[in-house]
Amino acid sequence: MPKISFRVMPASRESISEVQTGAARKPNLCIETPVIPMHGFWIMDDTSVVVETIDSESTAENPADIALYQRVMDELWTVAVEGDDARAMVARLATETAASR
Repeated sequence: MPKISFRVMPASRESISEVQTGAARKPNLCIETPVIPMHGFWIMDDTSVVVETIDSESTAENPADIALYQRVMDELWTVAVEGDDARAMVARLATETAASR
């Protein structure tokens, strides 16, 4: 069975601390994202990455290209939350969305 990781990138540093402490919502200060991908991509395994741009989709199979996308993903993981923190963040956003309707 393939390993799948799910993490959430918070909109702000406060989002992380709010999840961890249950504090009330504070003014939103953007987090510093180590990289900003200009298009979507999915690392399928060690042999391919699916790259999606506005008008096309392609598969990268060159080891150097795959390594580049893996480095980008590693950088993005440094600011993402997982586990209980990610579940709490998604639950809070769902509650806020339902309350705003």
